[in-house]
Amino acid sequence: MGKGAAACGGRSWRRRTVMEQAVGGVRRAKLRGWRSWKGPSRCSFCPSPEIETTEHLFGDGVMAQYVWRFFGAPVGVGWSGSSFRVCMAAWWEGRQRNKPLRFVHQVVPLMICWHLWKARNGMKYEGKRIVGAHFPDCRVPSWSWIQFYLATSTWKTAISHRLVKWVRPFYGSLKLNTDGCSKGNPGLSGGGGVLRDGGRMVLAFSCSFGLASSMQAEARALLFGVKLCLQRGIDTLDVELDSLVLVRILNRLVRCPWGIHTEVQQLIGVASHFPRILHCYRQANQVADTLANTGCLQARDDIYLAALDLPHLAQGALFLDRLGVPSLCQVVVREG
Repeated sequence: MGKGAAACGGRSWRRRTVMEQAVGGVRRAKLRGWRSWKGPSRCSFCPSPEIETTEHLFGDGVMAQYVWRFFGAPVGVGWSGSSFRVCMAAWWEGRQRNKPLRFVHQVVPLMICWHLWKARNGMKYEGKRIVGAHFPDCRVPSWSWIQFYLATSTWKTAISHRLVKWVRPFYGSLKLNTDGCSKGNPGLSGGGGVLRDGGRMVLAFSCSFGLASSMQAEARALLFGVKLCLQRGIDTLDVELDSLVLVRILNRLVRCPWGIHTEVQQLIGVASHFPRILHCYRQANQVADTLANTGCLQARDDIYLAALDLPHLAQGALFLDRLGVPSLCQVVVREG
């Protein structure tokens, strides 16, 4: 009898290795799993449950067809047994009369899918039962779905024009204007900015960020400019941007998207150095806009300490700002 084996009742046995014990455990677990396997998941919505596939849950199922017809039929988005993907394409690719209606066509299908998924999980895991299809989040106060859709389809945008210009900072204070650009969003990106004391340029910069979105470029340009000012001993300034979204984020009025969370957290860390965050129209931010495009195209970082060192287009924009020459700006004043 070999080593590691012994006789017991006329039979031989040997010590099982750790690997053999592990393999045996896996086999037993598989056997128990096969015994408890109940087959593919079944649809919770259908009277006679069918196999629950993505196509069935969001397209072919009884509840899905009812909901798609409820929202699609009155507004001319046909169903007629089409696949789930065809239905989504019908909502997204159809012609819409205006921008608000286009937004409705993009959002409604996503809301339908989300509520179908929530209802399915509620029935499957929480024992809930659906009595009719109700979508409280899709309800507009005092309006039916058809009334809301018709009202949206007739909205018209009223356009106005106004003269805007760069506004000088208060006496004795500094103002930093920054801007970011992205060729493709996301795409090749850059940033630029100018710090001025009254009409006099203190410093300016253009920088490259590589591949980034427009929001990332805006946030990185501001962060670059603020850090540059702090490095040169300028610890109090106003900042002015033409990105209303970023201004609202930094003023804690809207949530910060994850794509710029790192940059925004760094800006919040030095926010005590720029107590005022202002918004301006793009036409009043031409110097920073020109420098942002320069950084994007040249793919390098440059710092300018004299106005004559600026690119020619930036010099011209700086001169017009100093003279207070306004630009014509198109503004949306009303929708409805």
